[in-house]
Amino acid sequence: MEFHGLLLAFGTFLVVGGSHFRSDYEFHSAANGWFKFQKVPARWQDARLRCNLEGAVLASPINVDVSDVIHSIISGHKHVFSSGVYTGVHNTITPTEYTSVEGVPLYSMPVGKYKNMFPEGYSGASSCMRVLPQVGLVAGSCTDALPYICYKKKTEELVITECGTIDTGYRLDNRTGHCYKYHRYSQPWAGAYLTCAAEGGHLAIINSAAEAQVIRELIASVPNEAIFGGNKAGTTLGFHDWNEKGVWRTIQGQTLVEAGYEDWGPGQPDNYIRNGEGQHCGSIFRGGSRQFDDETCSYVVPFVCEKDPASLRPTQQSCYMQTY
Repeated sequence: MEFHGLLLAFGTFLVVGGSHFRSDYEFHSAANGWFKFQKVPARWQDARLRCNLEGAVLASPINVDVSDVIHSIISGHKHVFSSGVYTGVHNTITPTEYTSVEGVPLYSMPVGKYKNMFPEGYSGASSCMRVLPQVGLVAGSCTDALPYICYKKKTEELVITECGTIDTGYRLDNRTGHCYKYHRYSQPWAGAYLTCAAEGGHLAIINSAAEAQVIRELIASVPNEAIFGGNKAGTTLGFHDWNEKGVWRTIQGQTLVEAGYEDWGPGQPDNYIRNGEGQHCGSIFRGGSRQFDDETCSYVVPFVCEKDPASLRPTQQSCYMQTY
């Protein structure tokens, strides 16, 4: 392996060869892209969202090569496919137009005869296409929970940052050895949890006073006007009370004391009732002393993701390191 140095201002990144994107994706040279079979069944919209959050798209048979890979993956997992595997082909925008999530129309895809795609009784309502073994592409409900495949097309040489991701929103802090990203587009707590997990991290957990300072500085670097939607008074973190009313634990199962840091704001947690809903999710105030607060889980709030630099990092083969 050859290493090349380039001095710039911020840190270290890996320039990745043709076979690496994320360690949980597999590169298929014939289709010039990376694929991941998602074993946990999901509804179509949730599958589309998960692939998007991972930096990919819900795979569709947009050409012969991609179609061949999709069918190859399916043939290796026959035991879970009695109801099929979702593709990204849908008509959820308008009932008479089926396209992939990338916008490729159905008539441009190598999918065989249309008469096999629409079962008897097809109503023309919103449908999401799945692949059935020995049958092919078939229109069906978008609300069934099915496995699915994510696809990332190789369009250029990817740059893996020092945080082990192509997402440049993550920044390594040497005080903790972990990477952090402030999400300015607000989400409810569950949406924030999903986003961080899909990016290869988790909602930030504060394990020490030093890490609390890292989070405070990150919050201070994002002005209110840079936040889109929701409550700008707080920032979601990775702890909640599991609806046990006062037994606060991190998303890794530790109490706050066991995790190494607990610092509530004055009068908190107070379980303030908002629209009939208590406060069971953890956050930190954006202003003042930036201490812990309890928040309504459905409330839309910005959030911080934390990531180990080693998660998602490809092997060192076909990579070379640069410093910038």
